[in-house]
Amino acid sequence: MTCNTRTVAVSAGALLLVCFTGPVMADGVRHPEVRRLAPVEGGLGDSVMEVRVTIDFARVLTFAEAARTVIIGSPGIVDGTLNDDHTIVLTGRAPGVTNLIVLGEGGREVLNAIVSVTQSSLQTTTIYSGGELKTFSCTGSCTPILTVGDESAHFSKARGQLRERQDTLSAGTVPR
Repeated sequence: MTCNTRTVAVSAGALLLVCFTGPVMADGVRHPEVRRLAPVEGGLGDSVMEVRVTIDFARVLTFAEAARTVIIGSPGIVDGTLNDDHTIVLTGRAPGVTNLIVLGEGGREVLNAIVSVTQSSLQTTTIYSGGELKTFSCTGSCTPILTVGDESAHFSKARGQLRERQDTLSAGTVPR
C-alpha cells in the first residue's frame, strides 16, 4: 500500500506526520477483487479462489451449482448469507483473512475460497504522533478504527466501540 505523507504543524515546534493511503498496492499494481490462486497446502483443495471484501460492504458471489451449506472459518471476519441456491452475500465485519467453503448436494464442494477483509483504503487516515499510531476512517468526519500497531488506549477505545456497534446490529436496532 502506498502512503502519501504530509507533515502538519499542530503547535509551535510540534509536527505531525499524516499518512493518506490509496487504492494502489505497494507494488504499483491494482489488484482485482477476486482472483484464482495456485494450489494451497492444508486441505484447501486444488483450486482456491481469493475474494476481497471491504469492512461494512457487501460482495455478491454466484455459483453454477446449487449451494446447500456455507462454512466460514471465522465469522467474526466475514458474514455470509445464502440469498438463494446460487447466490451468497458476503459482508466484511473485521480486518483479517479466513476461509469460505460452500457445499452443494450430497456435500459436494461448490466453492473453496480465501476471504480477505480490509479497511477501505479510500477513507483510512493514519496519524503518527511521536512513536504512537492512531488510525481513523474519514468520510466527512473521522472515527477511530482498529489497526494492529495503533497506540494501546486508541486501539482499546476503538475495540470497545466496535463491540458495542456489533452488539447493537445483532440486536436488530440501528446505531445512532
